[in-house]
Amino acid sequence: MGADPSLVVDTLGKVWLYTKQNEKIIDSEFKNLTPKSFNEWQIIVATAHLNLKNVEAARQGYELALKNDPANIRTLNALASLEMRDEKFEKAKSYLELSIELEPENTQTLRIFGDLFLYQKKLDEAIKYYKQSYALDSDDPIVKRSLVTAHLQNQDTESAKQLLDEILQQTPGDPTGMLMKAWLL
Repeated sequence: MGADPSLVVDTLGKVWLYTKQNEKIIDSEFKNLTPKSFNEWQIIVATAHLNLKNVEAARQGYELALKNDPANIRTLNALASLEMRDEKFEKAKSYLELSIELEPENTQTLRIFGDLFLYQKKLDEAIKYYKQSYALDSDDPIVKRSLVTAHLQNQDTESAKQLLDEILQQTPGDPTGMLMKAWLL
C-alpha cells in the first residue's frame, strides 16, 4: 500500500526546485492528487519550466493553475512577475491588484508591487510598497535589498546605508550587502 501522493507532492516539489531538479519535476506524474495538491503541483511544474527558461510553458502552467484556483495568491504573483519580465506592466498590475484584494497584507505581493514600480522608475511608489512589505516582515532580506536599491535610485544614500547596516548586522558577510556597502563608501 503506497502513501497518498497528495500528502507529499508539494514538499517534494519544493525540494526538487531547491535542488534544481527541474527536468525531474517536469517528467514526474502523480496520479490521484486532490484538486488542491494538483494545483500546487501545476505551480511547481510551471516554476520548473521558468527555471529552464521555458517562459511560454511556465505561463501556460500558471494560467492553468489560476483557472483552477482564481484566488491563489502564489499564482497571481508568479503571473505578475512574468508579465513584468515582458514589460506588460498594466497586466502585471492587474494580477497584483487581485492579489492585494484577496490578501492586503501579503508581503510578497507588496514587494512585487514595489518591483513593478521600480521597473517603471516610479521610485516614490516603489518605496511605499517596499516599506509596507518591510513593516510586515522586517527580516525578509529580499525586501530589504529591494528597498536599498530603491533608496539608492532615489539618491537617498542615508536610508540605504541604514538598511545596509541592518542587513550586515543580521547576516554578516552577506556578499550582496557587502558589495552595496563598498559601493556607497
